[in-house]
Amino acid sequence: MDTADQKYFNFPINLLRGAFDDIKGMMNDAMNYACYSKSQEYVIGTPAQKMKDAAKFFGITLGNAKRSFEDGKSLYNSTPAKSPMTGINKDICFDFYKNEKTEADIAILLAYLALKSVIGSKPYVHITNEFLIARMAGYASVKSMPEALPEPLAGYTTRRKLDKIKFELRSNWNVNIYGYRVRGFYVSIDNQFSLEKLIYEVEKQRKTNIEKKLRQQQNDAIMKAKTKLKNELANV
Repeated sequence: MDTADQKYFNFPINLLRGAFDDIKGMMNDAMNYACYSKSQEYVIGTPAQKMKDAAKFFGITLGNAKRSFEDGKSLYNSTPAKSPMTGINKDICFDFYKNEKTEADIAILLAYLALKSVIGSKPYVHITNEFLIARMAGYASVKSMPEALPEPLAGYTTRRKLDKIKFELRSNWNVNIYGYRVRGFYVSIDNQFSLEKLIYEVEKQRKTNIEKKLRQQQNDAIMKAKTKLKNELANV
């Protein structure tokens, strides 16, 4: 779903919390946040003009630049320090902003944005279902997530529903997922790190860990054997 030549609206994951209630409003918040953040790079002009310049950078037009500036500023200033960030390209953003979407569509989008917030600039990451759910809910960690999630998100946290979401991500969202013989799963974005590369790195790491474990077991066995032999010789 992402391409290298597209512009991305980057925003904190806490904005995801309002997705099911108002997906259009959430996309509007994402655009306002990203435009406000970009506007802070400009030196010349009024706040509204800087906001227009930022919107031009993203290739969008703001209906009310002054209001968007104030909304973006409020979102920016209320964002927790070191909040995980995610990003959405303009095409996907406007698709969800303009068109009717089902709950399942929104859940898949949340999973995609959650994974992007974890991957960041890394080629691939290891993640658990619990951590994925936390990020989908708009929280930085499982620990910070409330025990009872609101509906309809709570309905998408079962193994069966998550498997369906992962299938859609692999099929239509350019996401690679690999979870053979591991707790959780490994994930990458295909145009950044292919499935072949992902599997290679995971299996190479698995082989390295097995070899390390076997060497440690061998060293432990050698030490035990030497200690036993030393004790036997001492008693001769």
